[in-house]
Amino acid sequence: MSFPLKVSNRVHQSDGSQDSIRFPTGAFDQFSQSSSRSQQTGNNKKNHQISKSGTSSKTTVSGQRQQHRTRDLRESEPVAVLVNGRRIETRLRERQVWDASRNQWRTVAIYADGYAEGPVSRPDQGDSVRDKQLLIRDPKGRAVIDLGAARRRMEEIIAHGGWTKLTAGQAQAMQERRIEASTKPIVSAKFEAYKSRYGLTYPVLRRMNLAQRYQWLAQAASRTLGKEVGAQVRQLLTPQTAAMLLGMAALQASGAGISVMLINIGLSAEQARQFGAELYEVHQATQTNNVYEMEQAASKLRRVAGQLVLLAGTIGMTKVFSALLKPRPKTPDPTKNKPSSSQSTSQALQTTTRSNLEQITAEPPKKDTFGPKVTTKDSPRPLPEREAGRVHQVPGFTNKPVDGKVFSQYMHAATVRLAKLVKAGDIDASRLWGALTEARYQAAKGLGDAAARRFRIDRQNDRETKWAQTITYIANNPPYKAYAGRIFKLFPYRKNWEDGKLDTYMTGTIKGKEIELTHYSGSIKKQNGKLDLLAISSPYDDEFGFIFSHIDELKDAALKAPNNDTSLRYLAEIHWWLAHACPNGRGSAAVADSFVRTIAQARGMSLGEWKTAPDLEALFSSMEDFVKAYPTFFKTRP
Repeated sequence: MSFPLKVSNRVHQSDGSQDSIRFPTGAFDQFSQSSSRSQQTGNNKKNHQISKSGTSSKTTVSGQRQQHRTRDLRESEPVAVLVNGRRIETRLRERQVWDASRNQWRTVAIYADGYAEGPVSRPDQGDSVRDKQLLIRDPKGRAVIDLGAARRRMEEIIAHGGWTKLTAGQAQAMQERRIEASTKPIVSAKFEAYKSRYGLTYPVLRRMNLAQRYQWLAQAASRTLGKEVGAQVRQLLTPQTAAMLLGMAALQASGAGISVMLINIGLSAEQARQFGAELYEVHQATQTNNVYEMEQAASKLRRVAGQLVLLAGTIGMTKVFSALLKPRPKTPDPTKNKPSSSQSTSQALQTTTRSNLEQITAEPPKKDTFGPKVTTKDSPRPLPEREAGRVHQVPGFTNKPVDGKVFSQYMHAATVRLAKLVKAGDIDASRLWGALTEARYQAAKGLGDAAARRFRIDRQNDRETKWAQTITYIANNPPYKAYAGRIFKLFPYRKNWEDGKLDTYMTGTIKGKEIELTHYSGSIKKQNGKLDLLAISSPYDDEFGFIFSHIDELKDAALKAPNNDTSLRYLAEIHWWLAHACPNGRGSAAVADSFVRTIAQARGMSLGEWKTAPDLEALFSSMEDFVKAYPTFFKTRP
């Protein structure tokens, strides 16, 4: 979808006009003079909020010229949108003229004053900066003079790529490069050997013995770990522990040599076999002289380590480390033949692993040890391992079954632990959301998600991330497109589709106050009336405190309800509000699911597996319709 944009270079440049932009901190620092308003127009009152420090949220950009007839005001809060792992940020500049008849300033135009763009993972780096201003117009080409509408319009423009189109100079340069490339003589391609990311070469690999290859794998697997990775993952990927793990996996075919140890630390037989098989595959890569396979084995070792730490927990990992790292006081028997130098390394490694394996298998494995220990009769009890691996998965959204199962088991364990606090009344809705957000982040980090830190953006509990809005495209996105047609049922009236375009909000009411929630923007094809584009964006956090206070009341009502049917209706309302609030940068749907399940467990209710995506059902339903249909979203009725 393209928007009618006009980039204006004739904007009056004042004495304080910008020379450069840096991303994102320190941007536009040269405009530091504060200017407060004595009077404001009716359209802009709700957008002129006072910052925490007590100063006005606007900054005077240009001096008042022509005897105070015109002035520019810059918004202190940026417009920031995340698009495909990129953060695009701009600030609004408001052009005002003095209205002598009303004796006040009047807004005549609003500009986006350049933009800065960079990767979300490195917010201090701006690799694309543009100083050109943009006059903000609505879809009909009229200048927007309301700050709230201008902010929403800029979010749409950025989300749909209208702000980052090429300039005439850039287009000319690109055309010249294309002409140069097409006129160059054709040169036959040359084969190039695979280049290792870690500097490993075939001659070096060929000279390594088995112990050295294990050591290299551990070092390569731990090389790309971020600072946020826990100490247990790092300890599991030290050369000594990694060599012991791989040595155990190599004792028997398919990794059976390590399965008993994993069962003993609390994993199920199926999980132990899976981990053993993957570790054995890592060991098999050491039997070749293929540099590429060694690097792939290092990546697999890093992923397996993260999953193992997630499932085993602190107690289980303590057992692993004590088994792998306990010193052996026995001395070699001098009467036996000493192995040759070529065999000493591998034989010593296998002897040590066998000894440690015998030591940890002395205790019989415990049944169903996943999750926290339950000591009180009335405490929330964890589900069996197989069910726990399915309840937090949504049909159609799990690309990797093994990772999906690990994620579901980890989130289920978190809900069981937090349900005890909910039942005791020791945690409110806001803190519960924060705790589950942290669990979602830890799960993503343990599963090796490169963008895991985005799961930690919690706009309810971290005020620094309040502008981290999320935008989801529905119409042409395979996991979501099945829900796109519901937009016509949700907004059926012609007034919602003026000129074939949709620009509206879902609203909710709390104690008589109407609150704007999810924003919907879309368009239809004029030829056949079919949906061409549909995007939804999360609301800002202006009413989060009010919403979570209401959710607290619903939580208490669900716990005290006279029967489960009534409690389920309260849980459905909670799920609807959380889906539309969408407080997190990523993972809000999973946290909302866990939030509802935690309250249900605190009450003693059992919510089964999903047969649909509850957050999408909420986003395309009114609260009344959602609450009514909620029991049908489960494979078995609660």
